[in-house]
Amino acid sequence: MSNIKTIEAIQLQEWLTSGEAVLVDVREPSEFTEWRIPYAISMPLTNIDQHIPHLATEKRKIVFQCLKGKRGEMAAGEAIKLFPEADIYNLTGGIEAWDKAELTIIRDVKKGKMPMMRQVLIAAGGLNILFSLIGFSSGFGTLMTLLLGGGLLFAGLTGKCGMALALQKMPWNK
Repeated sequence: MSNIKTIEAIQLQEWLTSGEAVLVDVREPSEFTEWRIPYAISMPLTNIDQHIPHLATEKRKIVFQCLKGKRGEMAAGEAIKLFPEADIYNLTGGIEAWDKAELTIIRDVKKGKMPMMRQVLIAAGGLNILFSLIGFSSGFGTLMTLLLGGGLLFAGLTGKCGMALALQKMPWNK
């Protein structure tokens, strides 16, 4: 993907304020909600193939952005395959570089609310420890550990996490 053009945060800000570019944030919706660059539109990488066709008629520069730059680069690569004539870029360093340049960020983190991915990791890790301990005395613990691992594998392969969906329904996430 070395043929992907990159853009620095300061230059991108100029493009966005002048209307020269459209900014596509490929992070997950929960990441986008927590903090985002003004003007950004959310098109998660997990289903970018469904979103990219919407950009086919875009005449402005298309800039992809994520947290640090890797997912943005992947999305830009996919877009270039579909629309080689489009003017496509990746934001160098992602939203972290934008923030480091002290440019405007929209933050929407509720005080005390833990990001969903951290909640999933804590729950999965805690359940894994619990089921492993139960597994020393019962086959039930071993079975549950295998099911938990299978669920995590499925989430990683499909981008659909049942544990995250369940945690989103909890009262502390309302």
